[in-house]
Amino acid sequence: MFASEKDFQLALDRLNAINHQWLQWQATTARKEHEDEFGDLISDREVYFTMPRPGSVSSTFKLSRRSMETYLGLMFQGAPMLEKLADQRRAARSASDVEAFKALE
Repeated sequence: MFASEKDFQLALDRLNAINHQWLQWQATTARKEHEDEFGDLISDREVYFTMPRPGSVSSTFKLSRRSMETYLGLMFQGAPMLEKLADQRRAARSASDVEAFKALE
């Protein structure tokens, strides 16, 4: 679905930018075979994506790479305003991080 890994990572960064900072999708490697939220198989040692479930300490949402690509495509393809909003949020967070590091000096 994505032309390159860079395009995929940009879409994932955009998704994380519009989510709460504590509800970020992260890549992880499977230690066993299991299913994701949509019933897609995640194989042992396959990279997949997790995000904490709001209100739960130990439970996460899980998406295979294939499911994440589909989800990101549905979210952002044909939605230039959402892409723009996400890019603005990414820039604002980046600027906020720079300010925080400067305050430590």
